[in-house]
Amino acid sequence: MRKVNKWIPIGIIAALIIALPTVWILYEKKKEADRQDLIHMGDKLRVTMDEYKETETRLKGNENLAREYTDLMSSVLDGKVKVADVREEVCGMEKELMELYPTIYMEPSSVCGP
Repeated sequence: MRKVNKWIPIGIIAALIIALPTVWILYEKKKEADRQDLIHMGDKLRVTMDEYKETETRLKGNENLAREYTDLMSSVLDGKVKVADVREEVCGMEKELMELYPTIYMEPSSVCGP
């Protein structure tokens, strides 16, 4: 028969005695951190929702500006409105649109051209 070293079971028991409280403490810290995250989630959601609403408002304004510009330019091209009457307004709108959408409006129109 083989002789079992008496220190092996004692070592295993000592490791368990040390490991169990350590694991328990880590578990409790993680649980508390998750609880705090849930408590403060509402604040983060409110901030994110406010940012979303601001962006949505800005985009709607940009869309309205683009629509107004397109309608105005169409009326100029159709001859319903004279260029001299709306030149300043069109050029201001065009400048804003070129800043907002540089990939779409790359060059000034013939009305506001150089």
